[in-house]
Amino acid sequence: MSAREGFLSDIKEIRRRARQHLSEGAVTQNYGGKVEDAVALLNHAVATEIVCILRYKFHAVCATGLASEAVKEEFAQHAKEEEEHLDLLAERINQLGGKPNLNPEGVGSRAASEYAEGENLVDMIKEDLVAERVAIETYREMVRYFGDRDPTTRVLLERILAQEEEHANDMHDLLVTHEAGRCSTNSGRVRLAFVMVVGTVTLILGATPEATLEMPPIPEAGPLARPKQVGAPADATPAAIPPDNPQTPRRSRSASDCSSMVACQRMGASPAARATIPRTLSPTGNPPRSESRAASASATRRPS
Repeated sequence: MSAREGFLSDIKEIRRRARQHLSEGAVTQNYGGKVEDAVALLNHAVATEIVCILRYKFHAVCATGLASEAVKEEFAQHAKEEEEHLDLLAERINQLGGKPNLNPEGVGSRAASEYAEGENLVDMIKEDLVAERVAIETYREMVRYFGDRDPTTRVLLERILAQEEEHANDMHDLLVTHEAGRCSTNSGRVRLAFVMVVGTVTLILGATPEATLEMPPIPEAGPLARPKQVGAPADATPAAIPPDNPQTPRRSRSASDCSSMVACQRMGASPAARATIPRTLSPTGNPPRSESRAASASATRRPS
């Protein structure tokens, strides 16, 4: 018998079998798997899609934040596509002669993914990414199971799997973007706090911000030291100011001492130079009036 004649004989047998068991619909005698197992697996996928729809819809409504509008649109789009997956799975279950289990009771226990709301926008994105990763691994196992047993269901699951991988990639991109934005916001807050502290110190010390940043550390508290004298060696250690002796009376400054100091201040003399100026100088740098008058009187006095 030739191959053509054998094929025609098979066609006749196929036609004969097709008239039998019409109540089974699309399920024919050469179906490779068990219909009951296929329906049970697909109903687990239905429950997973229901949970994903509810989670995405909740996130699309309750997401908040300055950058939440674009993310909310992405959540809503994913919810719509997950609903399409649910319709495809339910239709396939019906084709196999089963009933899609849409009863809300026990959905969480039948689903592979969990219903997690998340506390903020980043947490919502993370929960959706986790759920997509669970769905991807589940659908891959189902694709391997159906294989050649049920090519139609396998192709359907591969179509859903491809879109689930796209959803996971979208959530990953959003997670990277918003986690980076949150880190930059935190670093910006730290920089702002640092600038505020530097500004406060600048106002207190009356220095510029650059000078404030370059200020040396404040030394530990110790005995007061005299200022370094002009011309003193660089390694000379200033002598500590001796404490006041309550039994030693302080010498009050005379008018000439004060006049000399005022003159030094006006001329811009250093403290070391002030010590060398005679105390008999007036604020203008000239001898006092009493001495100048005495000198002029002696010069004009005639000899007797």
